Amino acid sequence: MFSRRSATVTTWTSAGGFVVGSLICVAAAWSLGSRGMANTGVISHERIEGLSSVHFVDNKHGWIAGTKGVFWTENEGKSWKSQPIIVAKRFGHTVPWLRDRSGRILWATASRALVTTDDGLVVCDAASGSARRLNSGEIRVTRFEALQFVDFTTGWAVAGRNVYRTSDEGRSWHRMVEAPSDSYVSLAVTGNKVRALGNEGLWSCSTNNGANWTHTRLERRSSYFTRVQFFSETQGWILCTNEIRRTQDGGVTWDTIPLPQLEYSQPFAVDFSDSNRGWIVGVGSIWATLDGGFQWNVQRLNILDHMVDVAGLPDGSAWAVGRRGTVMKTFGKGPRWQTWSLELDLEKLLKKHRQ
Repeated sequence: MFSRRSATVTTWTSAGGFVVGSLICVAAAWSLGSRGMANTGVISHERIEGLSSVHFVDNKHGWIAGTKGVFWTENEGKSWKSQPIIVAKRFGHTVPWLRDRSGRILWATASRALVTTDDGLVVCDAASGSARRLNSGEIRVTRFEALQFVDFTTGWAVAGRNVYRTSDEGRSWHRMVEAPSDSYVSLAVTGNKVRALGNEGLWSCSTNNGANWTHTRLERRSSYFTRVQFFSETQGWILCTNEIRRTQDGGVTWDTIPLPQLEYSQPFAVDFSDSNRGWIVGVGSIWATLDGGFQWNVQRLNILDHMVDVAGLPDGSAWAVGRRGTVMKTFGKGPRWQTWSLELDLEKLLKKHRQ
Protein backbone atom coordinates (compact mmCIF):
# COMPACT_ATOMS: atom_id res chain seq x y z
CA MET A 1 0.00 0.00 0.00
CA PHE A 2 1.32 3.44 -0.89
CA SER A 3 1.07 6.40 1.42
CA ARG A 4 1.78 9.90 0.13
CA ARG A 5 5.31 11.09 0.90
CA SER A 6 6.07 14.41 2.54
CA ALA A 7 9.83 14.82 2.70
CA THR A 8 11.36 18.11 3.67
CA VAL A 9 13.83 18.75 0.85
CA THR A 10 14.64 15.93 -1.56
CA THR A 11 16.93 16.52 -4.52
CA TRP A 12 16.13 14.78 -7.80
CA THR A 13 18.21 14.85 -10.95
CA SER A 14 15.94 12.95 -13.35
CA ALA A 15 13.85 16.05 -14.04
CA GLY A 16 16.35 18.72 -13.17
CA GLY A 17 14.54 20.37 -10.25
CA PHE A 18 13.77 19.78 -6.60
CA VAL A 19 10.84 18.74 -4.43
CA VAL A 20 9.93 20.72 -1.33
CA GLY A 21 7.49 18.70 0.73
CA SER A 22 5.07 17.48 -1.91
CA LEU A 23 5.49 20.46 -4.24
CA ILE A 24 7.61 20.39 -7.35
CA CYS A 25 9.73 23.39 -8.33
CA VAL A 26 11.74 23.35 -11.52
CA ALA A 27 13.71 25.50 -13.90
CA ALA A 28 12.36 27.44 -16.83
CA ALA A 29 12.91 25.33 -19.96
CA TRP A 30 10.89 22.32 -21.12
CA SER A 31 13.18 19.33 -21.64
CA LEU A 32 13.60 15.65 -20.96
CA GLY A 33 15.13 14.40 -17.76
CA SER A 34 18.53 12.74 -17.81
CA ARG A 35 16.84 9.41 -17.09
CA GLY A 36 13.97 9.96 -19.50
CA MET A 37 13.90 9.31 -23.23
CA ALA A 38 17.53 10.32 -23.56
CA ASN A 39 18.37 6.81 -22.39
CA THR A 40 16.97 5.36 -25.60
CA GLY A 41 19.73 6.85 -27.69
CA VAL A 42 17.39 9.21 -29.57
CA ILE A 43 19.37 12.17 -30.87
CA SER A 44 18.48 15.78 -30.10
CA HIS A 45 16.84 18.06 -32.63
CA GLU A 46 16.97 21.78 -33.18
CA ARG A 47 14.10 23.66 -31.61
CA ILE A 48 12.09 25.30 -34.37
CA GLU A 49 8.80 27.13 -34.85
CA GLY A 50 6.47 24.19 -35.34
CA LEU A 51 3.40 22.40 -34.04
CA SER A 52 2.99 19.86 -31.26
CA SER A 53 -0.70 19.06 -30.83
CA VAL A 54 -4.18 19.24 -32.30
CA HIS A 55 -7.50 18.82 -30.49
CA PHE A 56 -11.08 19.08 -31.77
CA VAL A 57 -14.01 19.33 -29.36
CA ASP A 58 -16.57 18.67 -32.12
CA ASN A 59 -16.72 18.96 -35.89
CA LYS A 60 -16.55 22.78 -35.80
CA HIS A 61 -14.43 23.78 -32.84
CA GLY A 62 -10.75 22.89 -32.67
CA TRP A 63 -7.33 23.92 -31.44
CA ILE A 64 -3.81 23.63 -32.85
CA ALA A 65 -0.75 24.50 -30.79
CA GLY A 66 3.02 24.36 -30.80
CA THR A 67 6.06 26.56 -30.48
CA LYS A 68 4.62 28.43 -33.45
CA GLY A 69 1.65 29.58 -31.35
CA VAL A 70 -1.90 28.63 -30.41
CA PHE A 71 -4.68 28.71 -33.03
CA TRP A 72 -8.45 28.26 -32.72
CA THR A 73 -11.23 27.57 -35.21
CA GLU A 74 -15.00 27.69 -34.88
CA ASN A 75 -15.87 26.86 -38.50
CA GLU A 76 -14.41 23.39 -39.20
CA GLY A 77 -10.95 24.81 -39.85
CA LYS A 78 -11.96 27.10 -42.69
CA SER A 79 -10.25 29.93 -40.81
CA TRP A 80 -8.09 30.08 -37.69
CA LYS A 81 -7.52 32.79 -35.09
CA SER A 82 -4.16 33.22 -33.40
CA GLN A 83 -4.30 33.49 -29.60
CA PRO A 84 -2.42 36.17 -27.61
CA ILE A 85 0.17 33.84 -26.12
CA ILE A 86 3.92 33.28 -26.48
CA VAL A 87 4.50 29.54 -26.27
CA ALA A 88 8.26 29.42 -26.77
CA LYS A 89 10.80 32.09 -25.91
CA ARG A 90 13.91 30.76 -27.59
CA PHE A 91 14.69 28.82 -30.76
CA GLY A 92 17.77 27.24 -32.23
CA HIS A 93 18.93 25.21 -29.22
CA THR A 94 18.45 21.44 -29.24
CA VAL A 95 15.67 19.49 -27.58
CA PRO A 96 15.60 15.71 -27.10
CA TRP A 97 13.11 13.66 -29.06
CA LEU A 98 10.94 15.05 -31.86
CA ARG A 99 8.17 16.70 -29.86
CA ASP A 100 8.60 19.94 -27.96
CA ARG A 101 6.97 19.82 -24.54
CA SER A 102 5.69 23.38 -24.95
CA GLY A 103 2.59 23.87 -27.07
CA ARG A 104 0.75 20.77 -25.82
CA ILE A 105 -3.04 21.03 -25.53
CA LEU A 106 -3.96 19.36 -22.23
CA TRP A 107 -7.68 20.11 -22.05
CA ALA A 108 -10.12 22.07 -24.20
CA THR A 109 -13.72 23.15 -24.66
CA ALA A 110 -15.30 24.91 -27.62
CA SER A 111 -13.82 28.26 -26.58
CA ARG A 112 -11.09 27.58 -23.95
CA ALA A 113 -7.89 25.54 -23.98
CA LEU A 114 -5.23 24.65 -21.42
CA VAL A 115 -1.79 24.76 -23.06
CA THR A 116 1.79 24.20 -21.93
CA THR A 117 4.29 27.02 -22.51
CA ASP A 118 7.85 27.85 -21.49
CA ASP A 119 6.32 29.81 -18.60
CA GLY A 120 4.06 26.96 -17.43
CA LEU A 121 0.35 26.37 -17.97
CA VAL A 122 -1.82 28.95 -19.74
CA VAL A 123 -5.58 29.04 -20.35
CA CYS A 124 -6.54 30.59 -23.70
CA ASP A 125 -10.05 32.07 -23.95
CA ALA A 126 -10.93 32.43 -27.62
CA ALA A 127 -14.25 34.16 -26.90
CA SER A 128 -12.61 37.06 -25.08
CA GLY A 129 -9.28 36.87 -26.88
CA SER A 130 -7.38 36.64 -23.61
CA ALA A 131 -4.85 34.32 -22.00
CA ARG A 132 -4.28 33.61 -18.30
CA ARG A 133 -1.18 32.00 -16.81
CA LEU A 134 -2.02 29.55 -14.04
CA ASN A 135 1.35 29.01 -12.45
CA SER A 136 2.99 31.36 -10.01
CA GLY A 137 6.49 32.56 -10.80
CA GLU A 138 8.01 30.25 -8.20
CA ILE A 139 6.37 26.97 -9.22
CA ARG A 140 6.55 25.94 -12.86
CA VAL A 141 5.73 22.59 -14.42
CA THR A 142 8.51 22.91 -16.94
CA ARG A 143 10.26 19.56 -17.00
CA PHE A 144 7.46 17.03 -16.78
CA GLU A 145 7.88 14.27 -19.31
CA ALA A 146 4.13 13.97 -19.96
CA LEU A 147 0.95 15.53 -18.62
CA GLN A 148 -2.76 14.74 -18.83
CA PHE A 149 -5.60 16.85 -17.46
CA VAL A 150 -9.14 15.56 -16.88
CA ASP A 151 -10.57 19.09 -16.61
CA PHE A 152 -9.17 22.59 -16.19
CA THR A 153 -8.36 21.97 -12.53
CA THR A 154 -7.19 18.36 -12.11
CA GLY A 155 -4.20 16.90 -13.87
CA TRP A 156 -1.51 14.22 -13.72
CA ALA A 157 2.13 14.24 -14.75
CA VAL A 158 5.23 12.05 -14.82
CA ALA A 159 8.79 13.22 -14.26
CA GLY A 160 11.70 10.87 -13.87
CA ARG A 161 10.59 8.00 -11.62
CA ASN A 162 7.66 9.91 -10.10
CA VAL A 163 3.94 10.38 -10.78
CA TYR A 164 2.38 13.67 -9.67
CA ARG A 165 -1.16 15.02 -9.29
CA THR A 166 -2.58 18.53 -9.11
CA SER A 167 -6.06 19.66 -8.12
CA ASP A 168 -5.50 23.42 -8.21
CA GLU A 169 -4.81 24.19 -11.89
CA GLY A 170 -1.18 23.13 -11.64
CA ARG A 171 -0.16 25.56 -8.90
CA SER A 172 1.00 22.68 -6.69
CA TRP A 173 1.89 19.10 -7.51
CA HIS A 174 1.73 16.16 -5.07
CA ARG A 175 3.90 13.12 -5.61
CA MET A 176 1.67 10.03 -5.71
CA VAL A 177 4.16 7.22 -6.34
CA GLU A 178 7.83 6.59 -7.08
CA ALA A 179 8.76 3.91 -9.61
CA PRO A 180 10.79 0.95 -8.37
CA SER A 181 12.79 1.14 -11.63
CA ASP A 182 12.79 2.87 -15.02
CA SER A 183 11.82 6.44 -15.75
CA TYR A 184 8.24 7.18 -16.74
CA VAL A 185 7.64 8.54 -20.24
CA SER A 186 3.85 8.62 -20.50
CA LEU A 187 0.59 8.18 -18.61
CA ALA A 188 -3.10 7.67 -19.29
CA VAL A 189 -6.05 8.54 -17.03
CA THR A 190 -9.63 7.27 -17.41
CA GLY A 191 -12.00 7.84 -14.49
CA ASN A 192 -10.26 6.74 -11.29
CA LYS A 193 -7.74 4.60 -13.16
CA VAL A 194 -4.23 5.94 -13.65
CA ARG A 195 -1.62 4.10 -15.73
CA ALA A 196 2.03 5.14 -16.03
CA LEU A 197 4.48 3.69 -18.56
CA GLY A 198 8.25 3.42 -18.22
CA ASN A 199 10.60 3.63 -21.18
CA GLU A 200 11.78 0.04 -20.65
CA GLY A 201 8.36 -1.47 -19.91
CA LEU A 202 7.52 -0.64 -16.30
CA TRP A 203 3.72 -0.65 -16.02
CA SER A 204 2.32 1.09 -12.91
CA CYS A 205 -1.44 1.14 -12.31
CA SER A 206 -3.84 2.62 -9.77
CA THR A 207 -7.57 1.91 -9.72
CA ASN A 208 -8.41 4.37 -6.92
CA ASN A 209 -7.15 7.73 -8.19
CA GLY A 210 -3.57 7.19 -7.12
CA ALA A 211 -4.06 5.97 -3.55
CA ASN A 212 -2.65 2.47 -4.20
CA TRP A 213 -0.39 1.21 -6.98
CA THR A 214 0.69 -2.07 -8.52
CA HIS A 215 3.84 -2.47 -10.61
CA THR A 216 4.39 -5.02 -13.36
CA ARG A 217 6.68 -5.17 -16.35
CA LEU A 218 5.77 -5.42 -20.03
CA GLU A 219 7.97 -7.46 -22.29
CA ARG A 220 10.41 -5.25 -24.15
CA ARG A 221 11.75 -6.58 -27.39
CA SER A 222 14.00 -4.47 -29.61
CA SER A 223 12.26 -1.14 -29.03
CA TYR A 224 11.63 1.36 -26.25
CA PHE A 225 8.22 2.41 -24.99
CA THR A 226 7.27 6.00 -25.78
CA ARG A 227 3.54 6.63 -25.22
CA VAL A 228 0.36 5.12 -23.80
CA GLN A 229 -3.16 6.28 -24.71
CA PHE A 230 -6.54 4.98 -23.51
CA PHE A 231 -9.84 5.79 -25.21
CA SER A 232 -12.07 3.92 -22.74
CA GLU A 233 -11.71 1.93 -19.54
CA THR A 234 -10.72 -1.13 -21.56
CA GLN A 235 -9.27 -0.04 -24.94
CA GLY A 236 -5.75 1.35 -24.94
CA TRP A 237 -2.65 1.65 -27.09
CA ILE A 238 1.07 1.63 -26.44
CA LEU A 239 3.43 3.14 -29.00
CA CYS A 240 7.04 1.98 -29.15
CA THR A 241 9.95 3.08 -31.27
CA ASN A 242 9.28 0.30 -33.80
CA GLU A 243 5.99 -1.37 -32.85
CA ILE A 244 2.48 -0.75 -31.48
CA ARG A 245 0.43 -2.71 -28.96
CA ARG A 246 -3.29 -2.87 -28.23
CA THR A 247 -5.27 -3.92 -25.15
CA GLN A 248 -8.97 -4.70 -24.86
CA ASP A 249 -8.99 -5.53 -21.15
CA GLY A 250 -7.68 -2.36 -19.57
CA GLY A 251 -4.00 -3.26 -19.85
CA VAL A 252 -4.04 -6.76 -18.37
CA THR A 253 -2.88 -8.25 -21.69
CA TRP A 254 -1.39 -6.63 -24.78
CA ASP A 255 -1.28 -7.74 -28.42
CA THR A 256 1.33 -6.55 -30.89
CA ILE A 257 -0.42 -5.14 -33.96
CA PRO A 258 1.33 -5.13 -37.37
CA LEU A 259 1.84 -1.68 -38.85
CA PRO A 260 2.74 -1.75 -42.57
CA GLN A 261 6.06 -0.23 -43.61
CA LEU A 262 6.89 0.72 -40.03
CA GLU A 263 10.56 0.12 -40.81
CA TYR A 264 10.49 3.45 -42.68
CA SER A 265 8.88 5.44 -39.90
CA GLN A 266 8.07 5.62 -36.19
CA PRO A 267 4.63 6.11 -34.57
CA PHE A 268 3.99 9.12 -32.34
CA ALA A 269 0.23 9.43 -31.72
CA VAL A 270 -3.06 7.61 -32.26
CA ASP A 271 -6.67 8.79 -32.18
CA PHE A 272 -10.12 7.50 -33.14
CA SER A 273 -13.27 9.23 -34.38
CA ASP A 274 -15.43 6.28 -33.27
CA SER A 275 -14.92 2.71 -32.10
CA ASN A 276 -13.76 1.56 -35.55
CA ARG A 277 -12.17 4.45 -37.46
CA GLY A 278 -8.74 5.62 -36.31
CA TRP A 279 -5.37 7.00 -37.37
CA ILE A 280 -1.74 6.76 -36.34
CA VAL A 281 0.80 9.42 -37.29
CA GLY A 282 4.57 9.16 -37.27
CA VAL A 283 7.75 10.23 -39.01
CA GLY A 284 6.54 11.24 -42.47
CA SER A 285 3.63 8.78 -42.30
CA ILE A 286 -0.09 8.35 -41.60
CA TRP A 287 -1.88 5.02 -41.10
CA ALA A 288 -5.61 4.34 -40.86
CA THR A 289 -7.89 1.58 -39.57
CA LEU A 290 -11.57 0.81 -40.13
CA ASP A 291 -11.94 -2.11 -37.72
CA GLY A 292 -10.91 -0.70 -34.35
CA GLY A 293 -7.19 -1.15 -34.92
CA PHE A 294 -6.86 -4.82 -35.77
CA GLN A 295 -5.66 -3.98 -39.28
CA TRP A 296 -3.95 -0.82 -40.48
CA ASN A 297 -3.12 0.52 -43.92
CA VAL A 298 -0.75 3.26 -45.03
CA GLN A 299 -2.53 6.41 -46.18
CA ARG A 300 0.48 8.68 -46.58
CA LEU A 301 4.23 8.10 -46.82
CA ASN A 302 7.13 10.47 -47.45
CA ILE A 303 5.52 13.50 -45.81
CA LEU A 304 8.32 16.03 -45.39
CA ASP A 305 7.68 16.42 -41.68
CA HIS A 306 7.55 14.46 -38.45
CA MET A 307 3.78 14.13 -37.87
CA VAL A 308 3.44 14.23 -34.09
CA ASP A 309 -0.30 14.42 -33.32
CA VAL A 310 -3.68 13.53 -34.82
CA ALA A 311 -7.30 14.25 -33.88
CA GLY A 312 -10.30 12.26 -35.13
CA LEU A 313 -13.63 14.08 -35.49
CA PRO A 314 -17.16 12.72 -34.98
CA ASP A 315 -17.96 13.08 -38.71
CA GLY A 316 -15.14 10.66 -39.60
CA SER A 317 -12.59 13.24 -40.71
CA ALA A 318 -9.27 13.93 -39.00
CA TRP A 319 -6.57 16.55 -38.57
CA ALA A 320 -2.82 15.96 -38.16
CA VAL A 321 0.07 18.29 -37.36
CA GLY A 322 3.83 18.08 -37.82
CA ARG A 323 6.86 19.24 -35.92
CA ARG A 324 7.87 21.64 -38.70
CA GLY A 325 4.42 23.22 -38.96
CA THR A 326 2.62 20.93 -41.42
CA VAL A 327 -1.17 20.83 -41.04
CA MET A 328 -3.14 18.13 -42.85
CA LYS A 329 -6.80 17.11 -43.01
CA THR A 330 -8.75 14.18 -44.39
CA PHE A 331 -12.32 15.04 -45.34
CA GLY A 332 -15.38 13.00 -44.44
CA LYS A 333 -14.59 9.30 -44.58
CA GLY A 334 -12.24 9.45 -47.54
CA PRO A 335 -8.64 8.22 -47.44
CA ARG A 336 -7.06 11.28 -49.04
CA TRP A 337 -5.14 13.80 -46.93
CA GLN A 338 -4.86 17.44 -47.95
CA THR A 339 -2.19 19.85 -46.74
CA TRP A 340 -3.84 22.79 -45.02
CA SER A 341 -2.19 26.21 -45.18
CA LEU A 342 -2.69 27.69 -41.74
CA GLU A 343 -0.68 30.80 -42.62
CA LEU A 344 -2.93 31.62 -45.56
CA ASP A 345 -6.03 31.36 -43.41
CA LEU A 346 -4.50 33.77 -40.88
CA GLU A 347 -3.56 36.19 -43.65
CA LYS A 348 -7.15 36.14 -44.92
CA LEU A 349 -8.39 36.99 -41.45
CA LEU A 350 -5.97 39.92 -41.19
CA LYS A 351 -6.98 41.26 -44.60
CA LYS A 352 -10.67 41.03 -43.69
CA HIS A 353 -10.01 42.80 -40.39
CA ARG A 354 -8.21 45.69 -42.15
CA GLN A 355 -11.10 46.25 -44.61
